[in-house]
Amino acid sequence: MLPAETKAACFLTLSHLKGYLRDDVVDAEMQRREREAAERAEAEAMRRMNIEPEYRDATLDNYVCRTESQAEALAAARDIVSGKILKLVLLGGNGVGKTHLASAVIRATGGVILTAFEMGLRLRDSYNTRGGEDTLLDRWTHVPCLAVDEWEKVKQTEHLAATLSYVLDKRHTRRLKTVLISNQHLRRDCPSGGCPGCFELSLNDAIISRFRQDARIVRVDGEDWRKKGARGGH
Repeated sequence: MLPAETKAACFLTLSHLKGYLRDDVVDAEMQRREREAAERAEAEAMRRMNIEPEYRDATLDNYVCRTESQAEALAAARDIVSGKILKLVLLGGNGVGKTHLASAVIRATGGVILTAFEMGLRLRDSYNTRGGEDTLLDRWTHVPCLAVDEWEKVKQTEHLAATLSYVLDKRHTRRLKTVLISNQHLRRDCPSGGCPGCFELSLNDAIISRFRQDARIVRVDGEDWRKKGARGGH
């Protein structure tokens, strides 16, 4: 639904046609322009939230659950949208719907989704602008919901790891929603009893303590829909 002022602007640009064209022709043109304006507004919203084209149609309602853990992940996603929980960690292999759920959560909350690599690039680029890093950190620590994908790459540099630990700490104290997505596993599930792929090893002790306090952690299992050659709802 377009704002009233947008509709008025669309009408004014066509008002001079009244009396020269049939009303139904003018109305059809008005509707076309309204649709185009709505599509542009939607595209801009997706850009601000950093939702990739692949996931711009992703919602919680069109997520397809094929395993119990996917149903659990969906329920957890609904809980973070409603505010029942404030932290959600989705772990699991590729193509099981983690990013679909995170993107749907961001759409519902008006937040932003970024990969750890993207955050590292933006952090590095901010050094070239006076006050750039402070502006970036202010954004990441105040946005209603922050989703970080590919969390396993957070330790690419010590500075990135330290920065994101700071971001998570601030979001915890401000009681803001946070979603972490990773291909890692929990240490308790590690066949080696502990390896670089353990999720806990990507967090410092203070953040681990905060996540143990009130985070919902879901190991999402399922078949990789990309290997099937069709999206299949994810």
